Amino acid sequence: MPATHSRPSLRQQLNTITSRKDSSREFLVQRGVLSSTIVCGCSRPMALRPCSATKSADLYVFWCPVCRKNRSLRTNSVLAKSKLSFSTFIEIIFQVSSKTTTNVEIGGLTGVSVRTIQELRASLSAAVGIYILNNPEAIGGAGLTVEVDEAMFGKRKYSKGAYREGV
Repeated sequence: MPATHSRPSLRQQLNTITSRKDSSREFLVQRGVLSSTIVCGCSRPMALRPCSATKSADLYVFWCPVCRKNRSLRTNSVLAKSKLSFSTFIEIIFQVSSKTTTNVEIGGLTGVSVRTIQELRASLSAAVGIYILNNPEAIGGAGLTVEVDEAMFGKRKYSKGAYREGV
């Protein structure tokens, strides 16, 4: 019988990526979530350099050899103000994209507060919005029909109470 090579499941791939800090960091750099290089205030490129865990939990910092300043790996990213580990961030993104889990369930699975997950969702939504504005892409094309349906928006009276049917 011929050997069949099955592809690892998405969960197995996720476990491989999140099993080590280096693989999580590299995954985020490859996907453009983290920068691979940044420019220092002195206009010189900063180099990625290992550091002690006491200096940065990410174990790497950007370092300028000229002015000797350090910058976080998280600089100019959606993780800039977050203390989440890279592997936890990837796990949350996986759970959010599955659309089958609520913030409470994601919090239970990852050990992260619901508020943190809500804030992360908001910052991801803003980042996606900026990307879409900066990279417009036409939908449809030759021989395709694009139909846009009406939207219905609900409202609350005085920002309290029961949800009211919208227009």
